[in-house]
Amino acid sequence: MSLSFNKQTAAVLEMLERIYSPGELSSFPDKIFSALELLIPGALFSMETQDMRSGVASSASNRTPPQNAAEWRERIMELLPTHPAFPHVAGNPHTVIAISDCISQRQLKRTALYNDILKPMDVAHQIVIGLQIPHHVAGVTISRDKDFTDDERRLLRSIAPHLALAHVHAQNVTALRQLESVISPPAEALMTLGLSRREAEVLHWVIQGKRDAEIAMILDLSPRTAQKHMQSVLAKLGVETRTAAAAEALQRIRGNVI
Repeated sequence: MSLSFNKQTAAVLEMLERIYSPGELSSFPDKIFSALELLIPGALFSMETQDMRSGVASSASNRTPPQNAAEWRERIMELLPTHPAFPHVAGNPHTVIAISDCISQRQLKRTALYNDILKPMDVAHQIVIGLQIPHHVAGVTISRDKDFTDDERRLLRSIAPHLALAHVHAQNVTALRQLESVISPPAEALMTLGLSRREAEVLHWVIQGKRDAEIAMILDLSPRTAQKHMQSVLAKLGVETRTAAAAEALQRIRGNVI
């Protein structure tokens, strides 16, 4: 049943608030699925990507069959290149297209996509919303047992740019946090250099530009204890100054990342 205009407006606003909340790529599928549930309740939501350079595919969904779930997900990745919408999304990542725009229901029911993926979930109709990911074909799919109304199609086309933009934001947040972990490594990364937990914590804040007194306050230490930890760091890294310790640690960490 379609939502009333007022309920639909409220659902769209809440959906936009959810998808634009800060987050990394790892949490993006679940965030999108919960947001789309507000607009298309009870549907099967999934997100599929294929790297066009390596051929590696990945898939996530809001639910799986009660049996053979692992095989079902693996089969999705195998069949992804044969999806009727695949060439359309590959040619235009901003596309919003239904399977019924590509092939008839009679044709669909002869495919492995239907018999191996859709039928076990009791769905036969699907819309794909393309996502912009460099060197990938990617999309969010919405599947259910009945066809989508014209109003629902218009609604999904109107929110599609927001899904794509939210995914770009998630890509940027992930990239920034990965960069941050290299520029300012966490204590766990610094411990791989042979430092103790406390020494690593002290060095972490030294890299952040903090002085001994500030570090002592942050870590609830006496200034003298913070200084002793720093002296131990200098000895272990084979350097003589705080600046040299920070530079040496960053060089080693970056070398490990590369």
